[in-house]
Amino acid sequence: MSLARAEQELLRLLLGLVAGEEDGDSVESSLQLRCFETVRDGLWLVYRAFLNAQGPEAKGYADDVLEIVEWDAGRLRSYRNL
Repeated sequence: MSLARAEQELLRLLLGLVAGEEDGDSVESSLQLRCFETVRDGLWLVYRAFLNAQGPEAKGYADDVLEIVEWDAGRLRSYRNL
């Protein structure tokens, strides 16, 4: 699997976990909460993935994750405008 494809799949899975569903199936709420908190603790990693994405799909998934977990709307707007 290429780096770009692996990155895309990882971000798609992460999005499913923080959004509360994966491939249309509901994710257990305690797992969703743990994932949400973990992503918030490592938010800079998602921003790094957003800025350095290998393809548009990966960048879109990273942006969707940030839309869900970022508490600072101004910061997210700033990164989107880079």
